[in-house]
Amino acid sequence: MPKKIKIFIFKVKKEIQRGKMETLLDMFIEEGIGKGLKIGIEKGLQQGRLNTSRELVIDAIEAKFGNVPEKILKKIYSINDVDNLKNLHRQIILTDSVEKLNRILEEM
Repeated sequence: MPKKIKIFIFKVKKEIQRGKMETLLDMFIEEGIGKGLKIGIEKGLQQGRLNTSRELVIDAIEAKFGNVPEKILKKIYSINDVDNLKNLHRQIILTDSVEKLNRILEEM
């Protein structure tokens, strides 16, 4: 059993022995809020990385080819993996035509 869980169980047992159920309830609420905040922050950071990666891909296409066709934009926004977007960014740098870019996107 991980040390963190052992410590938490020890604290719970200690509070039960003291007869302080309010303190025990507070501990559970605090633990739940802490976990919820951590999950929310992690999801927010992941979404931020995803949005930044999409913007970099779109910027690279605009810089290289001008306007970004709606079909390509839809495909970019359907990609939900940062590593796939990084790979696409590299391929944009290496490709020399919008047609080749369309083929790359079709393969994703």
